[in-house]
Amino acid sequence: MFYKISSMNYISLCFDKNYLDHIKTLIYSIIQNNKDLPITFCLFFWWNENDFLNSNIVEYIKKLWKQTKYWIFDESVANNLKSCSYLWKATYYRLYIPKLLLEANIYKTLYIDCDIINNGEICTLFDINLHNKYFAVCLENSDNKTFNAWVMLINCKKWEDDNIFQKLITFIAKNPEKIIYGDQSALNIVIKPTKYLILSPRYNLTIQYRYYFKSPYTKQQIKTEIKHAVFFHFNGRKKPRDYFCEHPFFYKWYTYKKTKSYKISLMYITNTLLIKLKIYYLKLIIYKLSRLILVEKNN
Repeated sequence: MFYKISSMNYISLCFDKNYLDHIKTLIYSIIQNNKDLPITFCLFFWWNENDFLNSNIVEYIKKLWKQTKYWIFDESVANNLKSCSYLWKATYYRLYIPKLLLEANIYKTLYIDCDIINNGEICTLFDINLHNKYFAVCLENSDNKTFNAWVMLINCKKWEDDNIFQKLITFIAKNPEKIIYGDQSALNIVIKPTKYLILSPRYNLTIQYRYYFKSPYTKQQIKTEIKHAVFFHFNGRKKPRDYFCEHPFFYKWYTYKKTKSYKISLMYITNTLLIKLKIYYLKLIIYKLSRLILVEKNN
């Protein structure tokens, strides 16, 4: 694969000290699969600069022969926005990214959540011409009407020209009852379908894609997407480093984590067995049946 050395591709990552392990693994996976692609990692850290500097993340990236830029967020950024036990306030911080990048003369960026790993080349993503669209995203697995905001190719200039940041922040502040999934809820309501592009599921394969019957795609389509997966997203409550991680491709995280002998660890064996025995399918079926029974009783 030949890349134009003169061009630069910007990848934006937003995280705090609790996700350093995930971020380093994600960065390493990107570099391993795109060694010749010119990349600058734009790091958005919440919220203590000393924690960021002590993490040595910049030095880590330099050792891998890539460039970095970084910004520090503090808690005041999202003070007036809805948060709760399942909704991390820092989820809103990515809304600030286009404005900050544009100030640094960066017009397009690939935003990636930190609990994701890269599994293939991403040059084709950067080749997408967004024209007058705000971003390119993947559909939610449960329907074909909403999208998720976990992987976004963002048109920073268009975003700022149309004042999308202020529109979203105003909507979130005025409609807290509609904010179920943080900024993703606001994005789906405020941004019309004509203003974004839909990416293939291979660019954000979440845990939900294992349940084919919930997907807007066919079983064969999903199998093809899995075979050519570019990003695996470990979006469940349990991450690959935890017991009972439900993601069927949790082991991919370890191949980039560079952890020796992970295949003989009790955690790895336990998670593999539970997935092979389809325990999580059984759990989903029980949940669905209980919901049906509850609905019938209420009727």
